[in-house]
Parts: sequence; structure tokens; C-alpha cells
Amino acid sequence: MEHEGVVAHRLGFYPPRGQSGDLERAISSRRPTHRLNLYLTPQDPERRLDEPALHAGLTQLIQAGIFAADGAPGPEAARLVSGGFVAWRVDRPPAPTVYGNRQGGYAVSCPACGVGLARELGAALHRWRAGEGTSLRCPACEADTRLEALRYAPDAAPARWALELRDVGAPELGADAIPGLDALFGGPPKVIPSRG
Repeated sequence: MEHEGVVAHRLGFYPPRGQSGDLERAISSRRPTHRLNLYLTPQDPERRLDEPALHAGLTQLIQAGIFAADGAPGPEAARLVSGGFVAWRVDRPPAPTVYGNRQGGYAVSCPACGVGLARELGAALHRWRAGEGTSLRCPACEADTRLEALRYAPDAAPARWALELRDVGAPELGADAIPGLDALFGGPPKVIPSRG
């Protein structure tokens, strides 16, 4: 299963539900890797994936030589990320999620008082998926904070979808203006590095 909700908390140690498999092999196959992926998400976590904007943006990226139509990099891939990337795909999870580090996860805390909010984040994600908004209240200082304004270490981003660049050569986007990105994300995307 490619996506199970909260990317950073995906267990991945056990075979997917309904499939039998050798548990020992499943445990040993989930080793830390040197591979670095980037998730590009909209700045606004409520931005939905708009099919016409998706096709327009991807068409521009393909015409610019950044992407190939089959999920491979185009000949100009290094304009987007220094050193290029091995593959790209659009991640469309069935519900809003948090994109973050897959190896070791991430910490989340209140930007006002610094208290850890892992449990509250889980509850806030359930409320968001139920259509109740994207904020949570800190139990320590009672500050109301939108999910994207929480302090994540390393960086993470709540979103309804993401563009994933796999096995990239650098942890950030290049400085070149890239046609198609603004159309796709409604402005510059948020860039979330992820090991794994």
C-alpha cells in the first residue's frame, strides 16, 4: 500500500492487511536508506487537487522538459532540483494527511509555548478528515493554531495531496522559475524533504 494516511507514522514493518507474508522479511526489509525524496505541497492545506490545474501544470512541466509523461524525469529535470530526480508522481491520499520524514518521523509542538502535541495532532487530523477544520487547541496554553502553523521538526506539512519527487539530488528546489508549478499549487509549493 503506497499511502496509509499520516506518511511520517506509516509503520511499513508488517505486510499490508489481508496479505500474508514472512514477518521477519518484512521487518528486515525496512532499513534506513540514503534516498531523499521531496514532497511538494500547496501552502494552503485545504487546497484540493483541481484536475484541470493538475493537467495544465503537468503539461507545462512536460513541455519544459522537467518531467517525462511516464513518471520519469525529463532532460531538464536538474532545473527543478539540482542533481535531478529518479521519478515523480502525484500522491492522492484518500484523506488529508501530514507529509514528513518517513525514517524516524517528526516531532510537533505548539508555536506559542513549545509543548509537544503529537496526541493532539492525531485527534486534529481525525477532525479535519471529518470536515471540522484544520486547527487544534494546545492543552497547555490554550492557543488555537492551524495545523500548518505548528512547529514540526524536521519540517512536515498537512495537505490533501502532494507532488512527490523520488531520489532527488538536493533537499530543495532550484532557483529557476519553473513553468507549471504556480498553476499546480496556486503559488510556490511548500517543500518537505523525506528520507526513505
